[in-house]
Amino acid sequence: MVINIIDGPGFFERGTQDDPLRDNAMIFETIQECVKREITKLHIFCFCIAVSNGIITEDIKTIELFKEYFGGQIDSNSCLLVTTSENLNEERRAKIKQDIWEDTKFSCYKHFFKQGIYFTGAIELSMIEDEHRTLITSQLKTICKYREIIIEKLFDSKIPFSISNAIISEIYREKKNTEQMISTLENKLEDAKNNIEMLESELKNAKK
Repeated sequence: MVINIIDGPGFFERGTQDDPLRDNAMIFETIQECVKREITKLHIFCFCIAVSNGIITEDIKTIELFKEYFGGQIDSNSCLLVTTSENLNEERRAKIKQDIWEDTKFSCYKHFFKQGIYFTGAIELSMIEDEHRTLITSQLKTICKYREIIIEKLFDSKIPFSISNAIISEIYREKKNTEQMISTLENKLEDAKNNIEMLESELKNAKK
């Protein structure tokens, strides 16, 4: 079995001063490229939030954008992925799940993530630099367990979301139609200019 992972750039993502707020249109160009390359079925949509940040307004806007562009059926293939969770024990993870579902702004999206909530993380660079072997080993075990669960979920997902039926596909087709119309109009404009030049030339010759 082959697993294709598409890393979509973060919506509303802010980088350094040299990397300003990303344009959502550019992000959707990435998804449209998937359609162009005939990647038409997606099994899991992972919406990522950082445990250190909690739920922010941009997270909610991201969900709304996906619902708008892909349609409401996307919820059957959606899960929430809580990042930077390498130091969380089982009790803390359960508390975070509870806090997410009870969040006043986010509770209405509880039924959107029908594939559930999962956790992930990475070994902290500071741990490696300071050679905290015990903590590194602990984080590694936790991270590997997270990834085993996520991979199992990927293989367990049987019914994919068909991107060919999504609204974004309609947008892509509409964009191509618009480009063709613009190209046709530009050609007609060029022909009109040539005709005007010919008429002007004939008019000058007639005056002579």
